[in-house]
Amino acid sequence: MGIVSDNDCDRPEADTAAGGASSRPPRRLRRIYAPPGPDGIVVYAGDLEVDGEGRRQRVRGQLELHLFPDVWFGAHLKGSMKELGPVSLFSDRELTVDIPQGASLAPPSGTILPREVPPGNSADIWEKISDLTAGDLAGAKRFVVHYAGGLKPLFRVLDPVAGGGSQGQIAFTLPGWSLRLATVDSSGAEDFSGVIEARPVQPEVSADLIRMLQRRLFAVLGLIAGREVAIGPICGLDADELVVWANWGSPRLRRGKGAAAWCPPQLVPEALPAVAAGYTKACADPAQELILERAINILMAADSGEVLDVRIPVATSGLELLAWAVLRREEGMSKKAFEGLRAGGAFALLCDWAGIPRTIPESLPHLAARLERIGDPSWGGPEIVFNVRNRLVHPPSSHRDPEWPSQGELADSWQLATWYLQMAVLRLLGYAGGHWSRLRLGRSSMDIEPVPWSAGR
Repeated sequence: MGIVSDNDCDRPEADTAAGGASSRPPRRLRRIYAPPGPDGIVVYAGDLEVDGEGRRQRVRGQLELHLFPDVWFGAHLKGSMKELGPVSLFSDRELTVDIPQGASLAPPSGTILPREVPPGNSADIWEKISDLTAGDLAGAKRFVVHYAGGLKPLFRVLDPVAGGGSQGQIAFTLPGWSLRLATVDSSGAEDFSGVIEARPVQPEVSADLIRMLQRRLFAVLGLIAGREVAIGPICGLDADELVVWANWGSPRLRRGKGAAAWCPPQLVPEALPAVAAGYTKACADPAQELILERAINILMAADSGEVLDVRIPVATSGLELLAWAVLRREEGMSKKAFEGLRAGGAFALLCDWAGIPRTIPESLPHLAARLERIGDPSWGGPEIVFNVRNRLVHPPSSHRDPEWPSQGELADSWQLATWYLQMAVLRLLGYAGGHWSRLRLGRSSMDIEPVPWSAGR
């Protein structure tokens, strides 16, 4: 697994590197849907079956995906009442929208709606849809997954090929799938960032298998990006490269710059295959997968734009979760013994297991000063982080003179707690590569260091 280019795809062994079983002709990974226009990204244009309170009608319209400023997916109908018929009267009712059986799923070149409609007897109807699937899944041989969000790998300069430079691709695997990721030309926040080619290992693909892939891609890419990455739409292509199946919806995506992600763009081509391999191994134990998925979601929430008073308790809940997972599941600690531990002490034991240092780094002076002022001699970083957490979630001892941790202590606690959470997740995934440490903010993204448990190797 690793980086491949168009040149590599000319060779039969290129498929083997990506986890495939047979050779295929060169293929540049491309988006299925055209860049957004005035009506967003149009994923379907043609006949729609619309049902409002039992009144069903077929009418021409389109399905649109909008990624900015808010994520929205749904049906858009626009025209005169003569063109829309009874549907024009459904605007104040909840509608059900379907694609007629056998309709072409060929990607539209753009909107089919009129730019303007005559005043008076006309309607402009928007109906939000959470999820919609259409087509013949059995006829699909490979799938193209679109994604959006802050994941833009930086590739080394690749050898030129006829017609231009070769495309940087990352080959990786997840359970049941051989995958390749590549970025695409993007018009910005309202557009896709890249695509993933997904080839099933087994010939038969179910809707549940695709939903599981979507969920796992959200976790793995979110961990790499340090933020939510929208997964979808997903298109199934047949042997003739025609779109014969599609799943559309309103993907989960939180906008904004990620808060000090551990994996800068130039590290993504190396780190993604390694993280995906660790996640694949974890998926053999469904409970372990659920624990890691939850921990990654907590990490993304702790890196959100909320105030530190909220983000610190969120981050420490992830530390408690992973301490429980390691001590009870990996180390075999009894329930009674675990429940007898304080939260900070439990996570300190996880640090010992993982090879994560417990000492407070010099870059966090406010937290070090708090530890020296109120801490026990046996305490380290885990204990003082949970001490700050406790002061945030429990009322102060004095109702006349309430006191909470200072802003400097909050910033240091968030920084250390989220670094702990990043490292604990990566350790459970068996990752042993480099990372950009948020313990030393303000330096170049090229300043990569090994994860603590592999630093001495």
